[in-house]
Amino acid sequence: MGELTVRVARVLDEAVDVRSFELRGADGGALPPYTPGSHVDVHAAPGIVRQYSLCGDPRETDRYLIAVKREAASRGGSVAMHERVSEGASLVIGTPRNNFALVPGASHHLLIAGGIGITPILAMARHLLAALRQPVRWQAASWTRPNGSSVARTSCACHGARCRIAARRSWQALWARC
Repeated sequence: MGELTVRVARVLDEAVDVRSFELRGADGGALPPYTPGSHVDVHAAPGIVRQYSLCGDPRETDRYLIAVKREAASRGGSVAMHERVSEGASLVIGTPRNNFALVPGASHHLLIAGGIGITPILAMARHLLAALRQPVRWQAASWTRPNGSSVARTSCACHGARCRIAARRSWQALWARC
């Protein structure tokens, strides 16, 4: 696995304690390709390397998008990303790896996530939306915070009927709706 230096082009507060980071090549060129479900190792601070899922559109070769939830019990990674990384900063990241790929050739995909775990699902949903001309059926389901604050609520709105979001404690209730 190789490493590359990227520039933080944009930082957005997506939800309570969740920030997205748009990463672009330090030289302004294309970034290595990735597949839906991929993640990168991010050197958040000296001695702190964390894995974050790529949640953008895999067809975009000029940027990566990650989302980081600030954890109360952080071991340093999420706090470093929220407090030390700002627009214009340089970061060292690993090249994309995928241990969570979509099954090629499947006729149906059911994407299920909870909380910040929605991030790899977003790239998968974007990929599947682009494949609508092909006979691929899919749905996404996400559990979210009861207070309505989540990345899923803002990001899944564009997926319409294919994406179900529930602020429920019971997975059975959401499963029954899929």
